[in-house]
Amino acid sequence: MQKKIVLDTCIVKDLLKYNKDKKQKVNNGIDIKKVYDYITTMAYDGVSKCYLTIYTFYEVLKDFKSDFSKNVFEFYNLLYPQVVTSPEIRKEFDDYDLINLHLKSRNEQERVLSNLRNLIADKIGGFMTEIFMTMLNIFIGLLSISLGNDNTRGKQIKTTLGDINTTIYNSLLDGVRINVEITKRCVVDFLNNEYIKFMKLIALFLQDLENKTKVSYKNINKLLIKLIETLKNDYYKNKNFNESYDVFQSFYKWFKTYYTEKYPQAIENDVKKEYEDLIKNLVRSVWTPLEKDVMNEYFYGNIQKLFFRVLEPTQVKNKGRDATYGFGFDINDIIDMYILRLCFKGKYLKEDLLVLTSDCEMRKRIDKFLPSSKILYEKFGSTKS
Repeated sequence: MQKKIVLDTCIVKDLLKYNKDKKQKVNNGIDIKKVYDYITTMAYDGVSKCYLTIYTFYEVLKDFKSDFSKNVFEFYNLLYPQVVTSPEIRKEFDDYDLINLHLKSRNEQERVLSNLRNLIADKIGGFMTEIFMTMLNIFIGLLSISLGNDNTRGKQIKTTLGDINTTIYNSLLDGVRINVEITKRCVVDFLNNEYIKFMKLIALFLQDLENKTKVSYKNINKLLIKLIETLKNDYYKNKNFNESYDVFQSFYKWFKTYYTEKYPQAIENDVKKEYEDLIKNLVRSVWTPLEKDVMNEYFYGNIQKLFFRVLEPTQVKNKGRDATYGFGFDINDIIDMYILRLCFKGKYLKEDLLVLTSDCEMRKRIDKFLPSSKILYEKFGSTKS
């Protein structure tokens, strides 16, 4: 019996095009005709023939502009798609809204598309806000290690951080909502630019704290209040940034001074080991481990590398991937990984779903985290040399 598989956006768009013109196409080693024949000869079980994520549903549906109902009918009639969601998503979006969408009024169709767009923007915006805040919280954790407990100041900082979190989320939500209507690439570019601006702003205020004041909870909170005011008023767009200021290098130097004063007999290797342990603990304290190792490995490893690069003095600095101002890893990967999470074995899935894509980078992550999907690439691979 043929097994239902998850089709990525690029595969779905290729199948729809092939369905219209029947012109042979091989996309990064995937023979689209083979996939087409597999789907069209599959027995319909009354539910679906394949799975699509909500992101793929939206990416495909939003491109149906001239004759929406006719295009949706052909799309459904070819693939009989079933949406892959999660318990969290189902609380916010009724996937039954996607059933027989071609038979509904245009107003209802627009409502469903709008809800899908808002849901995707909410998930991506919220997820990226967590990442932005992770970096900020790690910096605060580093600054705080030489300070004692201060419950009053701690509550003030927590309140200010909540305000920063809301401001970042609202900004990202609006931006993602606008860009997701265009392309995924536009979403990635927007998020990357926002992260770079945010990191530059953090660098600017940390440098100000380093140069003008002593480290204290009071001054950290003042820094954060200034940061939130700047974010809310978009002042950061007119800020002049010192591109030579390396936040991570500055933190390591500061930590080394703090540690050697506390432990005068410490050697360089002791400092490095203590710094690595501190960063690992801070990352885990502000980024709660998730249920599947894909995110844990991906984010813990890459966030830590941003801080650990300063321990490799011989490494040539690539300005295109600058440690302070660059993200350190591809935001496109983050979106892909978030999408793949829906396909993992869990409470509502008895086994990992098989995922087919013609995106080479996403394929690498599928090979690593959903290795059972390998059989699809053998089955649908092109025989051409």
